[in-house]
Amino acid sequence: MVIYADVVVLLNLLIDASTLRITAWSRKLRPKPWRIWCSALIGAAYAAMMFVPALSSLFLFWVKAAFSAVMILIAFGFGGWRRFLGNMGAFYLVNYAAAGAIIGMHFMLAGYGDVMNGIFRARSGGAGFPLQIGLLFVLLVYFGFARFYRRVVGGVRKAEELAQHTASVQVWIGDATASCEGLIDTGNRLYEPLTRTPVLIMELDLWRDALGERWHALMSRWVRDGSTDFLEHEDFPWLQRMRIVPYKGIQQGTPFLLAWKPDRVVITYRGHAYSADKALVGLRADALSSDGAFRAIIHPDLVRGEADTPESRAV
Repeated sequence: MVIYADVVVLLNLLIDASTLRITAWSRKLRPKPWRIWCSALIGAAYAAMMFVPALSSLFLFWVKAAFSAVMILIAFGFGGWRRFLGNMGAFYLVNYAAAGAIIGMHFMLAGYGDVMNGIFRARSGGAGFPLQIGLLFVLLVYFGFARFYRRVVGGVRKAEELAQHTASVQVWIGDATASCEGLIDTGNRLYEPLTRTPVLIMELDLWRDALGERWHALMSRWVRDGSTDFLEHEDFPWLQRMRIVPYKGIQQGTPFLLAWKPDRVVITYRGHAYSADKALVGLRADALSSDGAFRAIIHPDLVRGEADTPESRAV
């Protein structure tokens, strides 16, 4: 088997640079690009040493650990032992995960006959398998893993950040009630213009059972295209509670938001319940979250001030 030293060095340079970038992303670091490439050059230089028999003594555990530490210092600096060890741990974690992905994909794609033909007898008498993985295969699997890793970890991180800004919402209108998870939008400045009442936006489908199919369909037409057919029916429920709020949002067919005046709104956020005496409930016909993580947009004014006591939360 012919091994090209320049190809091995270049491969290690690319993989080390990519691993360092993933490590930086995982640790929310922003190192300068030249630091990443200088660190990767150290790793590539270490890989080149395997072609020099006289340097075989350098392939000991403590030497490998020392080279890794130098790479981390060059790429991310020191910043204290806690930060340094955290960076080292993340770097090794990404390396081990990538190596596992490459080996796992290799054996997953290998045919049964290929594995049987590759069996050899070890000195201990056990069976082993020689690992023959092409450079192109390593590149494809590694960078595929890198993309997959960032998407998975990024999704988990996004979900965790979203959870920090979600709260439980419960709204009472007459004898009807609706509850869901809501997102606290700190940039929300939607008020009813005359009374400066903050507006809580909810999905209309949350009130389907309370309204019934007939009224739900009429309300949907208003929310989607501004149809006022429901105003022709005097028996429309909660007609006296209705408010019109100037509003223009994505996929909103009318420049106005239909809202109701609720009897009570309770928002539970981080273990504290906030009762909003002054609030309006705006309605949206479309889903507010594509994955259903939240079904309401909470005005930040509704979770300010003193939280209710447990006794006052009982209903």
